[in-house]
Amino acid sequence: MPKPRRTIKSRFRRGRSSSPPSKTTSEIVLKDMHIEQVPRSTEIRIGEKAPPDIALQTFPPLVAEKVPQVRTYKFFLTENQIVVVSPQNIIADIIK
Repeated sequence: MPKPRRTIKSRFRRGRSSSPPSKTTSEIVLKDMHIEQVPRSTEIRIGEKAPPDIALQTFPPLVAEKVPQVRTYKFFLTENQIVVVSPQNIIADIIK
């Protein structure tokens, strides 16, 4: 039986405590970086191009160390969500 593929979201959440309110280190680091949240002017959906007027951020070293798969990805914050963008500028994941 093939192993299910992990999404970026599952990679962020791997090792998460069993208590639902806790957050991963990656989520805490990103949300505490004091990055200005982008106002949501259009619907953001996985698989669509990231809006061209949004400044994308690189993942900090601590996050890239814990989740090496995101080193080539960028992100932005909107409405307290982390929006992960692929190197092809496609929205790969939305972490709420």
